[in-house]
Amino acid sequence: MYKGSPILAEYSSSTGGYTAASSLPYQKAVPDPTDSVSPHHDWTASMTVSEIEARWPSIGRLIDLTVTQRNGYGDWGGRVLQMNIVGTKGTTTMTGYGFMNAFAWPGRSNGLQGNWFTPLYWRGVLQSAPSAVTMYAGESKTITVRITNTGTASWPVGGNVHLATNSASSFATSTWISSTRPASVARNATDPTKSSVGPGQVAEFHVPLSAANMSPGNYSQRFALIADNQSVTSLAFTVGIQVLVPWVSEAPDLLTNGSFEPSTYAWRGVGLSASDLASTAFARDGSHSFHITAGGQKSISQTIAFGGAQARSFILGGWNRANGASASGGPVELTATAGYADGSTQAWHVPFARNTHSWVYAERPFTTASKPLSSITVAATFANQAGDAYFDALRLQESQIVNPSFESGMTGWSGSGLSAGEGAQTSDKRDGATSLLIEGASGTKTASQTFPLTGARYERFTLSGWSKSIGSWASGGAVSLSLTLHRTDGTTSVVAVPVDRVAHEWTLDEDTFSSSVGFTSATLTATVSNQTGTFWFDDLRVARTWTVNPSFENGSSGWSGPGSVTSAAASEGAHALALTGSGFEVEQQPLNLAGSAGRTFILSAWTKTAGTSANGGRIDVTLRVQNADGTVSWYSVPFLRSPHG
Repeated sequence: MYKGSPILAEYSSSTGGYTAASSLPYQKAVPDPTDSVSPHHDWTASMTVSEIEARWPSIGRLIDLTVTQRNGYGDWGGRVLQMNIVGTKGTTTMTGYGFMNAFAWPGRSNGLQGNWFTPLYWRGVLQSAPSAVTMYAGESKTITVRITNTGTASWPVGGNVHLATNSASSFATSTWISSTRPASVARNATDPTKSSVGPGQVAEFHVPLSAANMSPGNYSQRFALIADNQSVTSLAFTVGIQVLVPWVSEAPDLLTNGSFEPSTYAWRGVGLSASDLASTAFARDGSHSFHITAGGQKSISQTIAFGGAQARSFILGGWNRANGASASGGPVELTATAGYADGSTQAWHVPFARNTHSWVYAERPFTTASKPLSSITVAATFANQAGDAYFDALRLQESQIVNPSFESGMTGWSGSGLSAGEGAQTSDKRDGATSLLIEGASGTKTASQTFPLTGARYERFTLSGWSKSIGSWASGGAVSLSLTLHRTDGTTSVVAVPVDRVAHEWTLDEDTFSSSVGFTSATLTATVSNQTGTFWFDDLRVARTWTVNPSFENGSSGWSGPGSVTSAAASEGAHALALTGSGFEVEQQPLNLAGSAGRTFILSAWTKTAGTSANGGRIDVTLRVQNADGTVSWYSVPFLRSPHG
């Protein structure tokens, strides 16, 4: 009874923790602390964006749900009295009950059970992510993605807010949450002390990628932001991934100490005796070779580990001389044995004559199978033979150019305009036993080949090759090495290295280049146009490089310091850098060198000195590395301080 009249007595199985007031003076809002035991005290309702847009089509695309007025009692400020549905075309204003009735329980099993709610939605805006990633086949890399939480729900670190892919990704690693879920929130980048990322804060995701089973080429990976079991957001972005051929830059020999200077360091012997060792008796390169005597199955070997890439192209080569070897004896050869991730092996052989012969060079190209490569073991064998043998300048090169020194004739090359007697021949050579010969004549003659070559934007490469000419005409047509890059946007660009039209002995021609657009293949062409005389080409090379003008063939371009470029002494090409012994002289250049942890590089150089002192200061080549953590590492290659050639 209220003032002598019966009251309107209403029942609610759950108040949510606070009763609701009405226009009746005795129906007041009061706390109801015991309501926490009710199964209806807390509830969650869900509806899709498209359902809201369909219910109120006049708003256009949904932008936001905002509560503008509450009754002031309880959590969040109490029950919703008024709210706005904000869209691209307009805003609809309604009461909390009006919104509840549109999606009410129990008509919907997941519907709203009252007007006491707060809109929770998951939404994000991409703050930063790499647009493109460059990886070497077999390499792993982790990218960092930052996304601002523009929704109303918090994202727990390590929780259910994930980056996701549409389907199982080829770049997935064993550390992914699943084949389609690369990462959850790694940390709150705004406040790293927090265990969740609140609205307005920035979430950081760490996404590991692996190219262990990917062939070189250009790929893309799409990522989306998902709150698993709660919401799919509209945020999606794509990262371009370029998988490159993993070369060793400016050190085409993948073997360590292939010339045995001054010992057998890095090599493992089988069946050797005390007289089988690095020797100065004969040498083809440097001052040492490996001497191996007769008797039993003897070999030296070295194993190089690889990261799993497939169908990789190599060249196995080296020099050999033998004294008293027998034609009826066992093999005198080099062998490359590939070991694959599935446990299988495959071998290629480079045989040498089983007789007495002076230094001879032999090589063969080979391509590994289309399955993950784990290792290659290179062996030099002198088995069950008479006499003795020497091996020197052994090399395992990874080269996308097939047969770059023409040791296998014209294999891999296409000639245009060539006559009989032109092409691969042995009349003269710079490296090995064979070179390319082109006679001068009216018109244009070429030898070319197209091969896979992947390069990222502005990644540096060096195009180089040796040439020689006799009887050529200085006023004649162009002679050049050129490389046509087939770029990812469908265009091409040409890099040309001119060859001297004046008669010359073997000369190294080279140039460093990059492209403003990535590329996936290239065509290498040696050209002689409207000339006289004879031209030879040998040891053509395209190498990924970090050093500009490493052989000083373009003067001091790229370098800074007091040194001068001279043609008086050169180990390779026609020029070298000269530094005098007075004071402390340094010639240097900064390198755009980036590498993941644990990558292996080779620092090397040639030196020659005159009048230097063994008691003087150091003579070396040094690499100063600025590490990503701010520390600095130094690597130095010291040279003899006494005079040497």
